[in-house]
Amino acid sequence: MTELRNRMVQDMLLAGLTDGTQENYVSAVRLLAAHYNLSPDRLTEAQVRDYLLYLREVKRLAKGTFQSYFAAVKFLYVNTLGYDWSLFTKKKLVCHVRSVFLTHEATRTVAA
Repeated sequence: MTELRNRMVQDMLLAGLTDGTQENYVSAVRLLAAHYNLSPDRLTEAQVRDYLLYLREVKRLAKGTFQSYFAAVKFLYVNTLGYDWSLFTKKKLVCHVRSVFLTHEATRTVAA
């Protein structure tokens, strides 16, 4: 077992992840390393981003499966390696849709 894998397993234990989740995360990171034939700590943010796009666009992973891979890779880079990559820290855009329907109170005010 590599030192990086040992550190990740220890971090997952500290985070309280279940055995099944730990196995899935280690497997997902192993596939990332195999894809580039490099240790994950030697990959760039752009390479990791390209790999995640490859999983979505080429491998066409289902949303839930992709989310599991993403969580595994994010755990490695954020929790174990301490990287502050925007790939993992960007805020999701939230679109609040305002109702076009008048509420009961607004209807009474307009009618008055």
